[in-house]
Parts: sequence; structure tokens; C-alpha cells
Amino acid sequence: MKPIVFMFSGQGSQYYQMGLDFYSENELFNKNINSLNVVIKDRFNFSLIDIMYDQKKTISIPFSDPFLSSLSIYLIEHALASTLMDYGIKPDKIIGSSMGMFVASVFANCIDKYQGLEIIYHLMSQIKEQCSDGCMLAVLTSPDFYYNSKILNQYCELAAADNGFSFVLSMQLSDVKHVEKHLDEAGLSFHHLPVSRAYHSHWMDNIKESFLNINLSPTKPSIPIICCTNTEELNNIHTTDLWQAVRKPLLFSNTITKIEKSTTCRYIDVGPSGMMATCLKYILPKNSESEIYMILNPYKQASKNFTRVLSHCT
Repeated sequence: MKPIVFMFSGQGSQYYQMGLDFYSENELFNKNINSLNVVIKDRFNFSLIDIMYDQKKTISIPFSDPFLSSLSIYLIEHALASTLMDYGIKPDKIIGSSMGMFVASVFANCIDKYQGLEIIYHLMSQIKEQCSDGCMLAVLTSPDFYYNSKILNQYCELAAADNGFSFVLSMQLSDVKHVEKHLDEAGLSFHHLPVSRAYHSHWMDNIKESFLNINLSPTKPSIPIICCTNTEELNNIHTTDLWQAVRKPLLFSNTITKIEKSTTCRYIDVGPSGMMATCLKYILPKNSESEIYMILNPYKQASKNFTRVLSHCT
């Protein structure tokens, strides 16, 4: 059987009402969300369920608060991965992208779910208080455009690169108009990610020392785990690995290319938007026998998607 790979996404994959259809339709997913929400409510004195599923908040409204959106991604991904395991679907390998490494590390048994929450609390509180307003743009063309553009190099940093078809830029909010004008003049398609800070850039560096002071002993993963900033399996998870996961550029296509050299897989996107599964459609070689599965996305097809996962992965 092809090994199963859980993929955990990070900032940019969140939106209001994420997972609501599955929360309403699947008893175990509902239970897993409610259980972790009780922990969050006890720790932070608010209900993430009430925030995520506020009926006044539509999908089109950016869910960009660093603290609340990051906790919500963590809640959704922890609940969905737990639900898959409740049905007997367990990962043979784990990929963590950006902040998704925090919950990925939980399922690799390097930290527990409470530590994961505390790390997010510490990181996102610092980001919200000390990092200036920023923006991230996903651009649909080869990363070569960035490397060859003086304007982009002047105003931006490369936050993510997928060889041949897309890249993500981080920048300060004050510079967005310059960058948009340049991309428009080049005739390129781009869109804003629902974030309010310039993740994966030097504009985060003023909080590095504070983050690295988190007391986390190096722990060997019980399941092979790969961070998209490193592209290799990690022998241990330490505070520095989690920092690099949110600071260094994401290299998802390089990560997948290395995996595909040794084996074909069943990739399951456990993020709220299915964006990693979508990217995989462009990354995998045309002759690859690997399989791609997403469950949650904004189009409310979670139960149908989950049934497909069950039929192919159990």
C-alpha cells in the first residue's frame, strides 16, 4: 500500500466558517472540535467556535487576526487529523507547512496539544504586539520573476516558492501599492492572502530571541516529519525548528519532489482550505501514481470528500 502522508497548512489557509459543514455533519469531528475548544476556553477565556462560526462573519471577510486565526487553524487541523485517526487512518509521514508544523509536531509526538497551544499563544502574541502590519501576495508565475525583478527585491521578500508556477511575497503594508502596480504592469495574476503580518520575512526577526527562549527539549519524532522550509526529514524537533518553520521561505514543491524520488504516496490535506492538495496537482509529475485528497474547503463538500478518503485509505 502507498504510504499515507498528512499535510498540515499554516497562515493563509484560514477563513470564517471553515469546517462548519463537517462540524454539523460528522459526530467525531464535532466531538474533537468541542473537546479542544473547552481547553482553549479554559486557557484563554473565549470560545473559538463562537468566533469561527459567527453568523455575521462570511467567508469573504478576511480572518486575519494573528492570534485568533492561528489558534483556529490549530483547532481545525488537530480535530480533523484526530478524526481521521478515529476512523483508523494513520499517517506514515507528516508534512508541516509554516505554522502547521506546530500541530504536525503534536501528531509526531514531539510536543503535546497543550504545548502546541502555548507555543502559538507565545508566538502570535509577540507578532501581534511587535511586528508591524504587513501583507502577503501569491503570484501565479515562476519564482524566476522575483529573482529577476529589482522592484520586488527592493520591497519584498520571497516567503514561498513552488518551482515553475507560483511564489508568495511578504512585504510591509506601506509598500503594497508599489508591488501591485509592478505585477499589474507585468500582466501577472496575484491575490492577497488573508494575513495581516509579513510572515517568512526579516520583518519577524525582532521577536526571534523571545521565541527561542521557549523551553522545549529536542524530541525525536515517532513518525517521520518534514518541514517545508527544510525539505528533509527532521531527526529532532526543537524550538529552532519551529522558528524556522515560520521564518524561512516555504519550499513545498522541493519537499514533494524529494519524497516522490523514493516512493508514491496518498497525500491527505488536513488543512481548512485544501490549498496544499490544490498545489500538489501542479507539483506532481504527470506520470506520478500518487493520490491527492482534500477534505475541507470553502465549497462545503467535506462529507463527500471524507467518504472518498475512507474508501481509498482504510
